[in-house]
Amino acid sequence: MNNMTPVLLEITELWNMFDLPISTAYMDKSGKYTEVKEEHTAVYAPKFENIKSHTDVYLNRYLQSWKYFENIKMDLKQRHYKIKNELVEEAMPYVQDIKRKVSKEAVFVGVHVRRGDIVHERKPVGHIPAPIPYFYRAMNYFRKRYSNVVFVMISNSMMWCQDNLDDSSDVYHVETGDPYIDFAILHKMDHLILSVGTFGWWAGYLSPGTVIFYKGYPKANTTMSIEMKQTDFIPRHWVGF
Repeated sequence: MNNMTPVLLEITELWNMFDLPISTAYMDKSGKYTEVKEEHTAVYAPKFENIKSHTDVYLNRYLQSWKYFENIKMDLKQRHYKIKNELVEEAMPYVQDIKRKVSKEAVFVGVHVRRGDIVHERKPVGHIPAPIPYFYRAMNYFRKRYSNVVFVMISNSMMWCQDNLDDSSDVYHVETGDPYIDFAILHKMDHLILSVGTFGWWAGYLSPGTVIFYKGYPKANTTMSIEMKQTDFIPRHWVGF
């Protein structure tokens, strides 16, 4: 980017997930850097294209728009965001256990179901959990396209999934207790069905397959719905329900 060298703060959790081929930065209180911050979440800010290369810059907030990475997306996916080998090794037994129970030709679809804080704490600003009908429509989308499909559910509310999304023999629930392993499992899927949130968005962005997203997010007439720009937030090839 503008002949500048990217570094990541030591405190970021990305170090726990990925083998990143970049350096570590330590934020001090001297103020010897320029902070460039998004005004709104999930809205592409063109000002990030015009950062002066002769100064240290701190990029703040989510940068959760596919437009920021369009010209480097393959390098980002193949070289930078490589999941740590130890996480892949911990994730694979869960995947292999399901593979032993299904056909070798089975197509694996990861289903990310985020509820938890989305249901209550974050609801006032516009967060909304994906409803039950959405997941069934998304799963049927893949059932119509593949004769042999398996759905692997990852969630922070697995009991809810078992109570509401467990009426078919092609659905498997995986509970690891570790979000990093959960992410590694989703990364091993052929395709993805997402609910809401940053975790799911990045799983979808890094997926090479078809990605289904919930069109009802965020809730209409809320702070988030007014500030967000869906054409910046949702990659053009994703399929909405």
